[in-house]
This record gives sequence, structure tokens and C-alpha cells, in this order.
Amino acid sequence: MKNPGKFVISDTEGVLAGCECRCGCCQVLQHMEDVKMREMQIFDYKKKIAEAETKLKQQQILYEAVRSDRNLYSKNLIESQVRAVTSAVHTPSSSQFRRHHPFLTL
Repeated sequence: MKNPGKFVISDTEGVLAGCECRCGCCQVLQHMEDVKMREMQIFDYKKKIAEAETKLKQQQILYEAVRSDRNLYSKNLIESQVRAVTSAVHTPSSSQFRRHHPFLTL
């Protein structure tokens, strides 16, 4: 006589169900391991990105310093060239100086 409230499972079905459960558990464990590995990779990538950003900031600071120095040296060069030109215009040459001061020999 069959009892309608209970399921009857044969030994073979029980073994198969146990195998499926174990395989399912193995798959879950495998997926959890995959997730753990990917999280470690993400952590490593974030670390590399942070290092690259730090290096980029250092390079930007160095670039700005070099650019500032270049601009300063360029300004100083232009100013010295202007001074040289204006002083050459305002100072007499040696032959002009001798004409105005013949008693001096250079």
C-alpha cells in the first residue's frame, strides 16, 4: 500500500541524488574559488593603477618644474640680449672713443 504523503526513493535514485548534490557543491566551491582569484586579480590591478597614477603625478610635477625653468631661462636670455643690444647702441666703439679722446690709446 502506498502512502500518499511520503516519497519512496530507491537506493539507485538516492545514490544519484547524492552524486548530483556533491557535483553541485563542487561547482559552487569551484565558482567561489574563481571569484576569490578574480578578486585577488582586481586587487593587484588596483594596486598597479595606484602606482601608475603616483608615477604620473611625479612626472607631471617634474615636467612643470622643467617647463618653469625653461621659461625663466628664456626670459633671462631675452632680457640679456636686449641689454646687450641697448648697451651696444649707447656705448661708443673704440674708434669713436679715440676720436673724442685722442690722448688715450687703446
